[in-house]
Amino acid sequence: SWLGFYALTSESLEPRNGATNSFGVNFDPSFGESLEAGIKFDAFDGRLSGTVSAYEIKNQNLPVFSATTPNASGGLGDNIQVGEQTSEGVDFSFFYFPSDAWQLTGGWSYVDTFISKDTNAANIGRNFTNNPYNRVSLFNSYRFPGGFTIGGGAIYTGEIDRGWADASGRQVQNDSYILADAFVRYDWKLADKRVISLSLHLRNLTDEEDFGGGSWIEGQTFRFTVGARF
Repeated sequence: SWLGFYALTSESLEPRNGATNSFGVNFDPSFGESLEAGIKFDAFDGRLSGTVSAYEIKNQNLPVFSATTPNASGGLGDNIQVGEQTSEGVDFSFFYFPSDAWQLTGGWSYVDTFISKDTNAANIGRNFTNNPYNRVSLFNSYRFPGGFTIGGGAIYTGEIDRGWADASGRQVQNDSYILADAFVRYDWKLADKRVISLSLHLRNLTDEEDFGGGSWIEGQTFRFTVGARF
């Protein structure tokens, strides 16, 4: 009664109308298929629930940027279509309520994304850029009597391929990093079903400045919000 199993498969087609490389060559449609299986659990009278899954996703004719492909300007770097991209991974997520006032959520995911088929044999097995192999998260919040709620947590992101190799041929990677957040909220009850909420969110507490996924991480942020429910 507390454990369930599932499996699913799907297919997709995505036209690439208007997508070209620097020479003006139109790209063919992209095709995809996915397989996924896992378990879902709900135990201890609903206080612990979550999902564990494994999946494989294959995309054919997927446009990607290649830093080593000659372009129309005579330099290097152009959009290409790879024969087939494969993503394989596992995912775990959970929700846990140790008490009515305390909530914990978290998870872990691992994904490996690489070229599995291509007319250029040198591309086969090459990993895709801006893809963290590992990501772990844990957040919790606690609601005190009187209207105050405090919470916080962190997300760990593992190494990310940059898309080129060093002089020894090794893939260049971004360092792993951790983003930590915290918040405090006060719910001011005016009447039945009428509540004013005052919240202060503190994001990226350590002011992490490395960049992940190819774009800069948002710096340290303090955000104050006011909300109403009625």
